[in-house]
Amino acid sequence: MVTSKLGVLSRGIAAAATAVALCAAPAWADRSAAPIHSAKAIVAEAAPDGSLLRLLEDERDRMTTILSVATRLQLDAEAAAEGPALKAARLALIAAQNAEMQDAQAMLGEIESDTITELLIADPGRITLPAAIDRVVVGEKHQQWYCLAEGLYFEARGESVMGQFAVAEVILNRVDSGRYPDTVCAVLNQGAEKLNACQFSYNCDGHAEEIHEPKAWDRVGKVAWLMLEGRPRSLTGNATHYHATHVSPRWSKKLKQTARIGDHVFYRYRTQVSQR
Repeated sequence: MVTSKLGVLSRGIAAAATAVALCAAPAWADRSAAPIHSAKAIVAEAAPDGSLLRLLEDERDRMTTILSVATRLQLDAEAAAEGPALKAARLALIAAQNAEMQDAQAMLGEIESDTITELLIADPGRITLPAAIDRVVVGEKHQQWYCLAEGLYFEARGESVMGQFAVAEVILNRVDSGRYPDTVCAVLNQGAEKLNACQFSYNCDGHAEEIHEPKAWDRVGKVAWLMLEGRPRSLTGNATHYHATHVSPRWSKKLKQTARIGDHVFYRYRTQVSQR
């Protein structure tokens, strides 16, 4: 009787855990083996008192952790159309970021730079892994790209890659908002003719804009190019303003805070207007 009970319990854990895992898996995963409909019946037969349910809760948490890479990717029906090489590259990219691996560069070494660039533009998992960003292939370096790269260099070169993407979002959100000029260069240069009275302080602080850190310039250039190519703006909640964490400007009280990333706090208008 005990053996039979344990056998049913074991089957219940295995069946339900498999169901949980496959339910949490991306849509392209093969779910055909999941006994989802029978799992509840097995659980009820094994332990009507709810003890098995508690075990399964623990198992679910464990499986959720294991599958966090897949769930963060939000790989839905769109992923089914990807070839195996792109799918493998996507998973490797997110796996490297999630694990915060010291050898991420080596892990991504076999993936083509063009493939990494393509995935970073689509960005289904908020990828900000420096080793991946450094592999980006920048296309045409036009004037709007230069302005955005310059803005990121002077406003955010000391931030993490995520912080740099966040500042880029603010600049591009302004371009689209209808409240500001409609090009990157015009947004960044707004009010630059007035000393210490412009929108982005590096443009009116009285100092020449000179690039002295080539590695930082290279990285912000890649961040700028990815954003201009259409990378989703998913970090700052449509923010159009930010300030450093060590200051508290008066205008911040009139806006809605949306995020805090690195050394910057982000805000948007409380009333949204139609975008361009």
